[in-house]
Amino acid sequence: MKPLPITLGPRPAGARGLGSGGVLLLVALFLLALRGVVFASDGVGFSVKELLGAWRRDPTGAIGVVQLFVSSLCFELLALLLLCRLARGGRAARWVARGGLLALLWLNLVGTQVFMVINTYAKGFQLSGLSLPELGRMARGYLGPATLAALVLPVGVSLLFGREGSVERQRPALRMRLLLLVLALAAGGAVYRLVRYPLAFPAAAHSPLTLLLVNSLPERLGQMPRGQPSPEDWAPATKLDARWQALAAAPRDFNVVVVVLESVRASIFWPSPEAPPMPRMEALAPHSAVFTRAYAHEPLSTKGLESLLFGIYPSPYWETAGGRFPDIPLDSVGERWAALGMRNAFISHNEVPFMGESGFITKRGFSYYTMREDLAALDTPITDRTLVKALDRFIEGAPTQRFGAILWPHHPHLPYQFPAPMKNAHPPNSFAAYRDAVAYQDLVIGDLVELLKRRGLFENTVIVLVADHGEAFREHPEAGSAHGDRLFDMSVHIPLVFINPRLFHGERDDRVVQQKDVAATLTWLAGDARPVLNAGSTVFHERASSTAYLISHLDVASMRGAIVHGRLKYMYVAPLGMKPPDERLYDVVADPGERHDLWAERQEEGRALKARYFGWLQYWGERWGAVEHSGAVKDREALYQQLFGVSPPRVASPAE
Repeated sequence: MKPLPITLGPRPAGARGLGSGGVLLLVALFLLALRGVVFASDGVGFSVKELLGAWRRDPTGAIGVVQLFVSSLCFELLALLLLCRLARGGRAARWVARGGLLALLWLNLVGTQVFMVINTYAKGFQLSGLSLPELGRMARGYLGPATLAALVLPVGVSLLFGREGSVERQRPALRMRLLLLVLALAAGGAVYRLVRYPLAFPAAAHSPLTLLLVNSLPERLGQMPRGQPSPEDWAPATKLDARWQALAAAPRDFNVVVVVLESVRASIFWPSPEAPPMPRMEALAPHSAVFTRAYAHEPLSTKGLESLLFGIYPSPYWETAGGRFPDIPLDSVGERWAALGMRNAFISHNEVPFMGESGFITKRGFSYYTMREDLAALDTPITDRTLVKALDRFIEGAPTQRFGAILWPHHPHLPYQFPAPMKNAHPPNSFAAYRDAVAYQDLVIGDLVELLKRRGLFENTVIVLVADHGEAFREHPEAGSAHGDRLFDMSVHIPLVFINPRLFHGERDDRVVQQKDVAATLTWLAGDARPVLNAGSTVFHERASSTAYLISHLDVASMRGAIVHGRLKYMYVAPLGMKPPDERLYDVVADPGERHDLWAERQEEGRALKARYFGWLQYWGERWGAVEHSGAVKDREALYQQLFGVSPPRVASPAE
């Protein structure tokens, strides 16, 4: 029997460049090298040395990892087969195929870079929600000689693809056509499994591109461990906590300004001893209240806004609830403020990848929304301090009317660089540059306080400082960089500070509070009598449960989960191949760096927290799944009954 040829047809005499087989070999080596980089990284939970050792001790387990490696290339194999077929269709088809091959290689290269930073592919592709200028700044921060060379190589390979002028007229032998058909069916079946059952595979076993085809996950929760939900986690607040009883007598007729501190973790913000110098915050200490144990639910901006706007745990989707259902009839902070007669503004750089952008926000009770051109008319260059100027202009429109405002600075986001001609003292993406960007927020807050004092509004305005999530710099070897997809405290423990000279006098509250509870707090401070907004209750009220629920299964694969209960934090990472799930238990008060795993010593406590966590996940996920499948996202009454088990709240007046 003759050996099977590796080309799609005989190479014509005089054809230039490599044959089809040579080009495909270069493509294969490029893709194999990228997957090798991923599988050799810390982000997949094992080392090459460990794998070699496992092969000697237990070949079955090591073969499982090899299967995951092969699985990660099935989408690319299927795409290459289709591109080869397309390249046989003539001159125009060949150029389309070359463009497709270039896109395939570049997206794999970008996905690998993203994986090396945050240990997952999918969250990196959510960056597609950023504006082009912001994407450009982030990309430039990672461009180096090696990256540039890697970007150029696919261009040359793609130009060589299909160079044989008559290859489209060559008909492969029957055996070759059958082999290609079998390969296509096998690759297609593998891709279908990756997309249909994403949680059955860790992130490293996916192609970066299969994750773009996965949007929702509630129905996949059956693959996760099971537990029982704790009723106290869903019990609404009814009375003020003992330490905040003084607030009961205070009139609540305040303006509210929320500063969402992009990517700022608690350990690097005032009053942490590790924070950079922040003299303006220090001067505000006598008028502040600090919640020292506040947690974001998910290290992702879109999910932070979802919780802060609606007072809910993040929806169990890759996208936000508002992104999937822009008209979802959930009660929101902006709508409650508007019902109290307040003018409301959402002021940002228009670069936060949140749901629906201006159209969605203005439907939620915000009458003023800044676009890039609005900020450009106020300042050059546009900085985070420009947002305060925009707020000043907004107030000027009706200086005697009460208002609510959300400001979303952006300098502490990757790559932590100030726009030209401002000088950056440290290189992009460095921890030193991040500290500079966090320190800059002290100037923003100082400008805000100065504005309010100049207008005589400081005493009647509550300033709320809260982050959308934290930021990691591989201080913990498994935490990754940037937002990360592991749930160590540097990614989810966030600042929560309230400032007002009439209400606060330097208090510290060390109870565990959750990001979803900030929304109810914002409306209650403005005068709404209800201490509850959807699933959230104000942070000043008694907590039935000292618990925070964290999730990062929205990277589509390798689901991560965590629960903080009192001093303890249970963490779960879905199993990799034949390995068991990674389960940890930390005392985050005694061990804030999360280095000493207590799982082996205190498994009984750990299992109890595990059951509680997966009971919560099952309860919340199944309710969201029921809402989606029943169509209740369009019916306010049905939505509230299915999601919260109550009738929807009616619009209340300030007197109620």
